[in-house]
Amino acid sequence: LDYINRGGNILWLNAAIATEVDFPNVNKVLETYGIKPFEVGIIRETDTSKMVSEQPDLIMPEIQYSDITKDIYNTTGVIFVNATKINVDTDKLDELNVEENDLLLASEGSYFRTDFNNQQNAAADGEETGTFVVGAEMVKTIQEADEEAGTEEIESKLVIFGENYFISDYQLSQNSQYGAIQLAYNKDLVLNSIAYLTD
Repeated sequence: LDYINRGGNILWLNAAIATEVDFPNVNKVLETYGIKPFEVGIIRETDTSKMVSEQPDLIMPEIQYSDITKDIYNTTGVIFVNATKINVDTDKLDELNVEENDLLLASEGSYFRTDFNNQQNAAADGEETGTFVVGAEMVKTIQEADEEAGTEEIESKLVIFGENYFISDYQLSQNSQYGAIQLAYNKDLVLNSIAYLTD
């Protein structure tokens, strides 16, 4: 928290959660940027044009235009496996002096699978459906600029993704049916995020 208050930037990669676990310290840091605790479940896709090899858990999120994604905005995109949704507490953003910029969104045809025993490729009763945030930048203003006092603006940026396999080729390259992975811009997404955060 001291690091954040000094204007430190964070790249956060969060794996999907399979069992309910309490992460009080993690949640305290994320709460600073208006991010709610992660929920048990993964995002699955029903739109075949937004998945790879007809695998509902291999999703191709919709890239939103931003400083981080502008170089990959009009490309074949990125591929996430077993992604989770990022829950933003929009009611608290003003109070926290945080601005949200969405980077990646799961399509309207996606749903949040919470029962891992369910093998059906459609949302079950009670499972949330619709667009989910899977990548976002949260910009927190720590201190406003004040010319009279001679103080400069201090901002802390959090770039957060609801997936962590995408920075490794291991999980996806093990299976030849995922040949489309070679066309994905996963590497560019993470490198651009790091370059942006480190100026």
